[in-house]
Amino acid sequence: MPSKSLLQFAVVIAVAAAATTASPTAITAAAPNPDNRPRGYVSEETWTDGPWPLTVSEATLMCARQGVGGGHQSVTLAANRKMYAVNGTAKSTGQFEDIDEIWAEDASYPGLKVNIGPLLAKGLSLCE
Repeated sequence: MPSKSLLQFAVVIAVAAAATTASPTAITAAAPNPDNRPRGYVSEETWTDGPWPLTVSEATLMCARQGVGGGHQSVTLAANRKMYAVNGTAKSTGQFEDIDEIWAEDASYPGLKVNIGPLLAKGLSLCE
């Protein structure tokens, strides 16, 4: 029967061998994947819910529950290194930029904005 120190030595050698033969991809960061987007990512290129409502080409929507019991849903949008309030709940906090800054004008109706309802609905769905 092998001695205890011989068994310990064999285990150390086996662990060291396994560590040196590990695949380099197992210990390095994965390459960026353009399809790996946050759940709230939206873009003009992929938008299918009517006219694109923003003057920026892409953004990321977020939703956070607020208030007692989380009854209020605050929808925000990140674009151009800024956070914008999409709904009144988010705007009422005073923490975010006004969405008007990047909300597109409706070319068919001067003075009016493009319908932002579908964007808000997508944002609210993130709280579900």
